[in-house]
Amino acid sequence: MADGPAGLRLVPFFHGDGKSKAEAVPCSEKLTLASRYFAIREIFRRISFKPRVYRFATAFPVGIVLAQSFGVGLLEEIGKGVSREMDAFGVDIWLAPGLNIMRHPLCGRNFEYFSEDPVLTGKLAAAISRGVGSNPRHTVTFKHFCCNNQEDNRLKSDSRVHERALREIYLRGFRIAIREGEGAAVMTSYNKVNGIYANSSVDLVTTVLREEWGFDGIVMTDWGSVAAGQAIPHEAIAAGTDIIMPGNGAMEKELAEAVENGLLEERKIRESASRLGRFCLERKGGPGR
Repeated sequence: MADGPAGLRLVPFFHGDGKSKAEAVPCSEKLTLASRYFAIREIFRRISFKPRVYRFATAFPVGIVLAQSFGVGLLEEIGKGVSREMDAFGVDIWLAPGLNIMRHPLCGRNFEYFSEDPVLTGKLAAAISRGVGSNPRHTVTFKHFCCNNQEDNRLKSDSRVHERALREIYLRGFRIAIREGEGAAVMTSYNKVNGIYANSSVDLVTTVLREEWGFDGIVMTDWGSVAAGQAIPHEAIAAGTDIIMPGNGAMEKELAEAVENGLLEERKIRESASRLGRFCLERKGGPGR
C-alpha cells in the first residue's frame, strides 16, 4: 500500500540493497515533533552501514486542483501514470482518492477532496480509478466512507444526517465511482454516522455498499479508527468490514473471544477472509511478488 493524495506517498529512502526487504526510514516529519526523545531515536535509527536506497515519485496535483479541470480523460491518464509508478515501487493498493464532500472551508483535508458537487466527485474518482485499474494488479481505495467532512475531533464526531441528504449528497459520489470505476477497495471513515461508527454500520457497509451497489471488493478501516474507546473489532467485522488497519494481537484476541462467546458469527470471519483471499489472488504475479 501507498498513501496519496498527490501521487504515491513514499518514504524518501531506506537502507538496503534495493532488492531485499528493508525497514523503511520515516521522512522528516517525526523530527519536527517537540519531543526530543523521538528526534534522538530517529537519528539513531538512521545510522546504518548498508547503502541508502532513494526513491521518488511524481507529485501530481491534488484533488481540489484536478477537479477544476473537469477533465475526465485527464484524470484517467493521471491514473495510468500512477499505475506505472505503482509497478516501479511494488505497490498494489493506492490509498486514494478521497471523495468526501467539501462542506466547510476549514476542513483540514479539503485539498485532497474533489468538490462540493457529488456528481463531479464521483465522475472524477471513477476516471482516475479506471486509469489505475488499467493494470489489473492495481487498485485505488475510495475513501473515506462516509460523511468525513471535518478533521476536528474526527475520532469521536457524529455526523447526523437524514437519509435523503445522505443518499443525494454524501453517498452519491461513492455510488457513481463504484459503479463506473475500477476500484476494488473502500476505506471507511473515522466518524460515527447517526450514532454508529461508519466501519461498524451494517446499513452502510453491507446494505448500501455491498447489497444495493453490488460492491464485491474489500472494505478496510482507516488507520487507528478501531481502538479503545472507539469502534469495537468484532462489530466492524460483523458489519462487513474485511480489514482492521493496522491491527494488532489484542484485536485478534478480541475477535476470537467474540466468536467463542457468540457475539460474532464465525461465518462473518470466513466471509471477510474469502473476500481478502480473492482480492489477493486477483493481483497475484506482479513484479517482485
